[in-house]
Amino acid sequence: YVINASDESLKYPTTWKSSLALDKKFGSGFSFTVEGIYSKNLQALRYIDANLKSPDRTFAGADNRPRFPASGVSGSAAINTARYINGATTNVFVLKNTKEGYAYSFVTKLEKVSEKGLGGFIGYTFSEAFDIQSVGSTVQANMPTAAGQNFLLLSNADEYLQHRIVGFLNYRITYGSRVG
Repeated sequence: YVINASDESLKYPTTWKSSLALDKKFGSGFSFTVEGIYSKNLQALRYIDANLKSPDRTFAGADNRPRFPASGVSGSAAINTARYINGATTNVFVLKNTKEGYAYSFVTKLEKVSEKGLGGFIGYTFSEAFDIQSVGSTVQANMPTAAGQNFLLLSNADEYLQHRIVGFLNYRITYGSRVG
């Protein structure tokens, strides 16, 4: 069986977010915007598996990462006694807080207001986002990593888009007569 628990000092997720933007209007209905946004995790969520044994040796040669106990099963229940501290159960997932993770983005936009005819905008966003774990369920806690499931490293976040270009174009046509 699997146990799911939360750390007794678990706090709601909290993020610091700062932004700075500048808008400049030009003649003929044109405007230009530039914005920078920065976010930092103050209390993010992550899982650890409290039942996993620590590394017991290192690999030899060029790959000298910590090596965890080998897989091995005992008895008819097929519980991995080499990998787990308590062989009577498998995973003991504990939801904890972490301060690891940040994101930033830069946005530019050129816009033309449609007063009499052509209008639209084009915008570009560059962003990067880093975290140690995207917590959607304990499925993420079972993902293999080079450093071990309980020793995650800062890496690209699951839900970010590095480059994005958006825009639209419109043309205003006035037809018919106004009543009134």
